[in-house]
Amino acid sequence: FDIPCKILTKCADFSGEPPVKTKYNDPLQLVFTGNIGTNRWKTLARIAQALQIINRDGVRAQLRIYTATPVTHKMREELDVDGSSFLMGSVPASEIPRIQSDADMLVHVEALDLKNRLAVRQSFSTKLVDYFKAARPILAVGPHDVASIAHLIKNDCALVAETVEQIEAALEAVLADSGKLNDFSENAYACGRAHHDKAVMQQMLQADLNRVIKEGWA
Repeated sequence: FDIPCKILTKCADFSGEPPVKTKYNDPLQLVFTGNIGTNRWKTLARIAQALQIINRDGVRAQLRIYTATPVTHKMREELDVDGSSFLMGSVPASEIPRIQSDADMLVHVEALDLKNRLAVRQSFSTKLVDYFKAARPILAVGPHDVASIAHLIKNDCALVAETVEQIEAALEAVLADSGKLNDFSENAYACGRAHHDKAVMQQMLQADLNRVIKEGWA
């Protein structure tokens, strides 16, 4: 609309040092928290499939899905996979920070079908700021051209994949070298500090509101 704009996102306090994990679980614990509707569950199913392959000779990584989304029989069949993927149901919002902190890796997914891909192409998931704050490596599975995935790629703070094969390869790489997990954790926190810092956002908002009050709309 040819109107000067600024982007205001969810923000958090990134003033301290990143709380990077010093020891990872065996098997590696992946956690997803949030809505699995609009075909996000199908993307999570790809992760479950990749984990089945990774765990074929012994359990090395597991996915836990915390969601309040009603689950159909088909969804449960795809997502509740013995030894690899578990539907945990819903938990109080107050429990989410602890769950994310206990995780070794946090999962972000977007739907891969065209209809839902177009619906979220300019959306930004607020839970990503929580992920950045937690300073955990992120596994992001979804189309590279939707805003949330593109943001993670640009800031090199997530393992990004679309296919089962790509997910398997990405997870195998960090399972073989846990130092890469720390690198992604630090990059995630740095992304939060650079783009979603509470002090910067509040200062920008306050300055703009003061200007509008003083000068009126141009």
